[in-house]
Amino acid sequence: MARSLSRRLHRHYRGFAAGQLREWEKDGFRSAKKLLYVLRTTLTGTHALLTGEIETDVTVLLDSHGFGAARELVEAKRRGERSELTDEMSARWRVEVARAFDTLDAALARSALPEEPPNVREVDAWLVGLRRRGLASGRSGNPSLAPGVERTGRSLDRPLRQRARHEPDALEHGASGAGDLVTAKSLRQEPRPAADASSNPRCAR
Repeated sequence: MARSLSRRLHRHYRGFAAGQLREWEKDGFRSAKKLLYVLRTTLTGTHALLTGEIETDVTVLLDSHGFGAARELVEAKRRGERSELTDEMSARWRVEVARAFDTLDAALARSALPEEPPNVREVDAWLVGLRRRGLASGRSGNPSLAPGVERTGRSLDRPLRQRARHEPDALEHGASGAGDLVTAKSLRQEPRPAADASSNPRCAR
């Protein structure tokens, strides 16, 4: 599935990071945990664009992308899930978060990934086959995903089962498009050659 990555993932990771930033803002820019969510998402996207690899461990990403100072946030979170930043730390990291978004944008300009996934039909056929096997075996919840495909924490079977009741030909003609990563959202979209997909990186540890 690594060969399914494309430069389109920039939009997905940037959009998700922007949503995490709004959550941190709602918290008054105080939560170390929510700040780490923002950094983790921007740096995962940056790393993917530059290397073609999905690395979701924020502690692995910090030093290699110039955010080693964020280890103080990791330590704060480890001391307690509700650890709050001091006024000085909050102000400083609001500036650093802007730099994280700039880093993600710069990675897009430098990325060697293709503009579009090169194997849309292959991934679409794989996904539909996976769903069909899940339905045939009567399983609920997520079947095992192929290496390199992110879990979303939501059932991927349910949207297809619901659609199959009303559109019996959905399984035959494809229930999703293929983008950078497979998500439940892609299963609810009408089939099309290169439908958008989104990633949902896991929370920082």
